[in-house]
Amino acid sequence: MRYFVTLATAFAALITTNSGHAETTPYDGTGSHLYVVTEAETKPNKNYLDIKAHRARTIRSLRYAADNGNRVAMFDLASVLSQGIYGPQDLKAAYNLYEAAADKDEPRALSVMCQAYLLGINRPVNIAKAMNEYCIKIKVSQPALIFSVAYDYEHGLSGPKDETEAFKNYLLAAQTGSGEAMNQLGLKAINQTDKAEVAREWFRRGSAEGSADAMFNLAQMTAEGRGGFKDEKEAAWLYVNAARRGHKGASEWLSAQLVSPEPLKRTILYKDSKWLITQADGTKNTKTPKSFDVKDLAQFFSKYREEGGTDISATMHCYITESHIIDLCLNQAELPVGYNAGAILRGVFNDKLTISPIDAKGQSTAQSVFVYNFTWSFN
Repeated sequence: MRYFVTLATAFAALITTNSGHAETTPYDGTGSHLYVVTEAETKPNKNYLDIKAHRARTIRSLRYAADNGNRVAMFDLASVLSQGIYGPQDLKAAYNLYEAAADKDEPRALSVMCQAYLLGINRPVNIAKAMNEYCIKIKVSQPALIFSVAYDYEHGLSGPKDETEAFKNYLLAAQTGSGEAMNQLGLKAINQTDKAEVAREWFRRGSAEGSADAMFNLAQMTAEGRGGFKDEKEAAWLYVNAARRGHKGASEWLSAQLVSPEPLKRTILYKDSKWLITQADGTKNTKTPKSFDVKDLAQFFSKYREEGGTDISATMHCYITESHIIDLCLNQAELPVGYNAGAILRGVFNDKLTISPIDAKGQSTAQSVFVYNFTWSFN
């Protein structure tokens, strides 16, 4: 049956360096997932909780609740394991928990498992299982459901193929934030004459939304300089990040390298209580810089506050080009998932920003990664 759809507390965190490969987690080129917060960074944030103690309490609480069948805890613990937030990444355990939560009809887990079995994301492809057990239960207007409708039309899973309807629904899914739909639109564009720039932009947007397939495709185009500038360092960064998310092709690329990709420089863009960032002023006079600040981030989380939430955290890595522009930001961690903390951060750190050529440590910012950790507490 085809499914029809109607149309802060914030601080820049330093990261410890880990020059090797974990057994199951390829090194992501920007440092390990273990955050080191200096006294200088914590001093201005009076409400900031002790990181290690807070994370330990979170893990204990999630494990206890998940072991007792709480579907929300199962999903949140799966997110922790999938992202490697508080310890080693474990995609196998994460997806087992996602599936257990989906089998209890946890809404976010249904979306994860719908696409996992549909596209083979850390699960074998099983179209029937995806459609009949997970996709069908997703609420109307959710990105994963709209994506599954488009995929159905494209491949004729439950009726005749219809490329027009497939394209229309991929566009709709992309508008609602589906990285997988953005990747599909990129694949359609790349097969058309003179559409390389369009394809690359779709892959860039899909990467930002977390699609490992989009990261892999963008890496290929960036390495070759198709549809835009050539940057082998950014391409390697994309390959390793796709591999961290379980992408087979990216993992094979990593395995084929005689030398592991060099860790990228980590840029510190906050000095003397000021950001080393400028942005266009929003008018036609783009030469006039506008002051940059992140103080207004908290306004986006008022809904979460009303629902009784306590802490929101997200970690983002942004690649800075040779032209000192942010090309792409990737969410490396977000908890709880579902309140768009990562998307909000990406909206703040975007390609309209110009980065200082020299960072707070006196290093060049060209071809480097900016790491930003955001934590907001309602306590």
